[in-house]
Amino acid sequence: MTAQQNLSFAIEQILRPIVVNAVEHVLDELKTATPPPAPVAESERYITKKEVAALFGVSEVSVWDWEKKGLLTGYRIGNLVRYKYSEVMASPKMIQRGGQKQ
Repeated sequence: MTAQQNLSFAIEQILRPIVVNAVEHVLDELKTATPPPAPVAESERYITKKEVAALFGVSEVSVWDWEKKGLLTGYRIGNLVRYKYSEVMASPKMIQRGGQKQ
């Protein structure tokens, strides 16, 4: 038997069953694995006062003032204040110069 024939025999008879078994094992694990958690929808995430200010091109003091006037709802998490992205994006319809609601 030549070296090439020995190599072909080794691949076919020894390595192939090992590789097939390993691939089947990995596929079985993938089938039973729990799916990763779904990413948080853009509208359901919370953003900081700084991010709200950057979205509207205003100062953080303006954002605080809008919250104080009831134009934005701030959610307190300990000492932190966060704003729901979907509510912030809906608020430009409510916010006008002078703080008047439409």
